[in-house]
Amino acid sequence: MTTPLTPGVYVREAPGGARAIEAAPTAVTIFVGETERGPLDPTPVSSPLQYQRLFGGHFRDDAAAAGAITRLYLPYAIQGFFDNGGPRGYVLRLMAGTVERATRALEANQFAGVDVTDGTSTAHITARRAGAAGELIRLQIATATSGDPGAFNLTVQVSTDGGQTFADRAAVPLYENLNAIANDPGNVATVLRDDPDITWVGEPIRPQNAADQRLRITRPLPPATLVATAPGVWARRVRFAVTDAADGDPDRFDLVVFYRAPGEAAHSEVEHFEGLSAQPANEKYLVDQLARSAYVSWRGPVHRPANTDAPDDDLPGVGFDGTPGDGNHLSTGSGGDATLQAGDYGEALARLDGIDDAALIVCGSDGMLNAATAAEHNGLVNAVLAYVERRPQRDLFLVADAPASRAAATDPVGDAVHAARNEITATDHVGLYWPRIVVNDPAGVGRNPTRTIPAAGHVAGLYGRIDGRRGVWKAAAGTEATIAGAVGLDYAVLDRDQDRMNPHGLNALRTVPGAGRVVWGARTLRTNSEWRYINVRRMAIFLRRSIYNGIQWAVFESNGERLWATLRETIGAFLDAQFRNGAFAGATSQDAYFVKCDSDTTTPDDQVAGVVNVQVGFAPLRPAEFVIVTLSQKTAA
Repeated sequence: MTTPLTPGVYVREAPGGARAIEAAPTAVTIFVGETERGPLDPTPVSSPLQYQRLFGGHFRDDAAAAGAITRLYLPYAIQGFFDNGGPRGYVLRLMAGTVERATRALEANQFAGVDVTDGTSTAHITARRAGAAGELIRLQIATATSGDPGAFNLTVQVSTDGGQTFADRAAVPLYENLNAIANDPGNVATVLRDDPDITWVGEPIRPQNAADQRLRITRPLPPATLVATAPGVWARRVRFAVTDAADGDPDRFDLVVFYRAPGEAAHSEVEHFEGLSAQPANEKYLVDQLARSAYVSWRGPVHRPANTDAPDDDLPGVGFDGTPGDGNHLSTGSGGDATLQAGDYGEALARLDGIDDAALIVCGSDGMLNAATAAEHNGLVNAVLAYVERRPQRDLFLVADAPASRAAATDPVGDAVHAARNEITATDHVGLYWPRIVVNDPAGVGRNPTRTIPAAGHVAGLYGRIDGRRGVWKAAAGTEATIAGAVGLDYAVLDRDQDRMNPHGLNALRTVPGAGRVVWGARTLRTNSEWRYINVRRMAIFLRRSIYNGIQWAVFESNGERLWATLRETIGAFLDAQFRNGAFAGATSQDAYFVKCDSDTTTPDDQVAGVVNVQVGFAPLRPAEFVIVTLSQKTAA
């Protein structure tokens, strides 16, 4: 605080008592599962189109057999999430097997070594391969031995001491009677095509003699590497072409990327970068431009690469074992061609530890779609649940499905109830739904194809829609909880079926006249506790996360009555705003919530330990599951 020295009026700003707490997001969803391609770190997605650009389509390669592919569940879940009102999400790509990025070395195309001219046109002589430190090449151009003025001799010498001494090289130190005649055996471009050290670039000419001066060029830079943006066998399907820039600048080039998605018949052009430059100051600097690519990136020395032939359409361009082959394609990529087993989820899901703005999680593994047994399906659900339970803030809620009905099942409802009761971990941080939904299949064949899939992605989006319209305290169930995109259910749940499902926390998806396919249940798997209802658990997660984020300023403040009063006022103002929005039961704020932070909650021993204890309680709104109407007949007097 400054000390006033000049008489006058001084205005200072002082912090108010209460500080605003911002409401935490309630429907940002994490999707974990296998994808066709894409980054391994959790990646934000805000639309199905963005997902498709980053992670691909509905199939991935399958190591079970050469050329085999497997259908993925995650694209359907993402589409259903956004169709039903989901706000935004994260995708965590799961990969099984040895993880390696595919690569392809790119030789430098150096034009800076030697420019030769006939007085009108200019050509270039460039080194063909990289040399050791101190290796140089010297060229001398002289009159042809034959005396023909249209021909010339070319002497090639090498140095290994940085140019202090030169000696004739072992391989053809002197080329005699070279010319610029098309289709002639002595054509300079044709002759130098097989030279081990140098090559001719440009149209053949008869260059001016350089007998009285020594032309020296260094050998080229080591090759750079074109690298797949993400690991996996998918990148073996990438082809590319390097061509001259449209403006003819020899230091610029175009890079065209082609890709053949699993299940497709041919490669397609997916990216085209024009006028790339190796100069960092250039607006088309290739490293910066390729940072936008969804397929390839640049690694190593930055130079203008040599042109390539047009890519062919062979698939996958290398043997399925990943061994390099000929041609302009990426090779040796591995991983991502199998379903990640439940036992490996712990390490993969640990990459989510830094995500603190998500509230929901969906297991989008292709095993949810293709699991051979109910045990395999349940193992994947339990693997995600184990991560949800061990997160320090316990701030995620899992939306999941019971196993699919088996074709030969005599009691599909009983099988689903058995999974909910005995196979899937009973916790209040999961909502389990059954049966599966039928959706239109954009990757199907035939006329109006459909596919039966788990409903978790659609239901997670539905949570977001209800949260936005009504609030997180409203159960995402009932006639307004229609499932957009569902054209049917794979089992018609009747009242007698739901009588068996409800007591075990298995939420039904049903067809209701006038509403369509709807969610008709709102329970967690902890049915005998105060956290029986999904909206109550999600409300508690919302309050805990919002308050946690909103009182970070209190850390290292003086631990006394002034801090306690500010915490009470700050948290109380936030809870009062939620009460006015209709989030709590109770006619008055005293009935709806309380905040306690004083010498009773924070003892002198707590103060010595640097601890402040705040107690917050709220009266949750629970859904009216059973609306009972009693009718009686009025008898006339």
